[in-house]
Amino acid sequence: MLLPPNLYAKNIEVYTEFLPPFQLMLANQVTGSATVQVKQILENAQLPYHIQMVPWARAYNIVKSSPNTFIYSINRTPEREPYFHWITVVGKISNGFIALTSEQTHVSNLEDIKHEVTAVVRNGYANELLQEKGFIQNKNLYVVSTLEQQIPLLLNGKIKYIFSNLQSVQHAMLSLQLDPSLVKVIYTEAAWTRDLYLATNLNTDPDILRQIKNVSAESLP
Repeated sequence: MLLPPNLYAKNIEVYTEFLPPFQLMLANQVTGSATVQVKQILENAQLPYHIQMVPWARAYNIVKSSPNTFIYSINRTPEREPYFHWITVVGKISNGFIALTSEQTHVSNLEDIKHEVTAVVRNGYANELLQEKGFIQNKNLYVVSTLEQQIPLLLNGKIKYIFSNLQSVQHAMLSLQLDPSLVKVIYTEAAWTRDLYLATNLNTDPDILRQIKNVSAESLP
């Protein structure tokens, strides 16, 4: 089934953040493993689209409140479940506390980590999770807008940990012309390995939603 001509004539706005290797910017184009899948779904659905890479909090708040907008790569959590239609999985991410490789402190549980400051992205999965675990903003939780902003804070000793995916942090370090071997995972848990989704606003046009769900089921391996 194809959408009737001009059902949605203008570009659908799709929002994402810098999170390599899932989404990154090369030669002024948004690319990455998740981006490739999202583009394939939208093109197979014959929907014109425009992808914007912005800080996560902006992407999240826009799509949460604006019909006919899409977001990726987003963790699916109980708190977020009511606000979106969850289209399909576009990746898997393994999160953990990342420290400088030179860090000698032994960490065996979250209580050890709470004595130091961890950086997270505003409105991101890490921000939500660590607050649930008892971390407190401006005490042991430092909130910033992007992954890239966390790296100099870690290198300068203003924070002790980044809660993120090691591969993403190392890619970001490479983009800043830094040695990725400077960082390591110091603590993680199995529950922090999660699927990443393409999602859309709860009030997205039903015809658009129906078509994109049809092709997403067919186009991904």
